[in-house]
Amino acid sequence: MSRASNLGIFRMEESQPFDARVLGWQARAQTHPAQTASFQQSIFQDEFEPLVGNTNKRQRRPSGLDLPTTITLCAAVSLWVMVVVVVGLMYWNVAATVASARDQARPFVQEAVNHTLSILLHADKSMMDANAMVEGAHSVTNQAIPALESAMNRSAMIIERLETLAQHPVLQLSLAQG
Repeated sequence: MSRASNLGIFRMEESQPFDARVLGWQARAQTHPAQTASFQQSIFQDEFEPLVGNTNKRQRRPSGLDLPTTITLCAAVSLWVMVVVVVGLMYWNVAATVASARDQARPFVQEAVNHTLSILLHADKSMMDANAMVEGAHSVTNQAIPALESAMNRSAMIIERLETLAQHPVLQLSLAQG
């Protein structure tokens, strides 16, 4: 197994008391000096891998975040907060603009709706009047056709009499009454 593959594994070869100096605290309890020295040697000797290119085993990687990582993290968080604030401000601005436009357009839209309703009412009344006119024309046609047919028949009889009179001009005079 290579050295890089077991970096994340904690191993305890023998039970050791916890040394508070690992976290930078002063130990309050008295420990045996031999145990403390072997504990420090086992922790710091081969548990920390030197940085890439650094072959000096005495320089160890400090615990916690270093300055470039901290700056990068703060910049990323600040950028994320700025993006959220900008998106929130854009949403608020768009919502305010839409509400303002709606309030300004409301009288004109209301007037357009009223005119549209008036137009629809007039169109409805016109259609009802046109329907009544068509029904009246239908009624007139139903009454006029038989009268026209009777008039045509009478005029045809008058024309036949006139033709007969023209062919035989006979005039009868009658002095009798009745």
